[in-house]
Amino acid sequence: MMPRPLFFAAALAATLVAGATSAQQAREDILASAQGHELARQQVEAAIVFLEFLAGGAFSSEERRAIIEESRAEFVRDPVGDLKVYASIEEAAQRAAALKHDKVKEAEFREDTIAAIHLDLLSKPASKRDSAAIRALFGRVPVIAADPTSRHVVTRRGLDALLDANDFVAGLAGHGAIYAAARDKITADIAAGFASMSADDRYVVTHGASRWARLQVYWSGLATADRSAVVAELKRKAPRPDDVPVAARQLETTARLALFGQRVNRSVGAIMDVQSGGIALDVMREQSRSFGK
Repeated sequence: MMPRPLFFAAALAATLVAGATSAQQAREDILASAQGHELARQQVEAAIVFLEFLAGGAFSSEERRAIIEESRAEFVRDPVGDLKVYASIEEAAQRAAALKHDKVKEAEFREDTIAAIHLDLLSKPASKRDSAAIRALFGRVPVIAADPTSRHVVTRRGLDALLDANDFVAGLAGHGAIYAAARDKITADIAAGFASMSADDRYVVTHGASRWARLQVYWSGLATADRSAVVAELKRKAPRPDDVPVAARQLETTARLALFGQRVNRSVGAIMDVQSGGIALDVMREQSRSFGK
């Protein structure tokens, strides 16, 4: 047993060490101080986690370190403005967390938030558009086209999702994957021709990720008999690979109507005949035949 004097001495030493550790930890938890305001490490790290959620993957340790150091330097210049930004990010992260189990709404949230960030950057001087955080995010979700007037922003991830939907429908219709070798060309075609596309076509490519997510959720909820009926109708509607994009857009529109709980005739004819104006038209059908090959 430890003698009482030694016990008290050890206890006192432990208390002093704990106090010193807590004080040191508190200092380390504050990244910067300016004009009576403090920036906590947790605020920056929470912002990084949110950006990683938008990007769909973790940043490297070098990227995280660069973001933290940049945040420290920027805070000194405008602490009040920065704290407002961090508060907004925290609120957005809470909204995102509430969508965790809703694949479609989560995809829509990512699309809308990334578009808002990109359009906000376009409104700033070129010197204000570059930062470690922006490079980390848009390095993973590159933007290939944007229209600030209509607030449409097309990302490579969204376009790939749209092509994934096409390949999925192609498979159901009895065709092989038809876009694996053509994605780079399609991306270039979209970038070059986006301004001349119809409003409906721009809407489709802008929301490729959420359309594909919605189609997946819809398909997973169909009974076996309904799936068989849809497959049979797809084979009739899309006998050629070039017919696949229109069929895919139709099926996506049906998925949207069904998931929103609208009263839709579930007969095979209704499933495949639902149209949404020009949305049913393939994005690149008039501009690049490679989109359907």
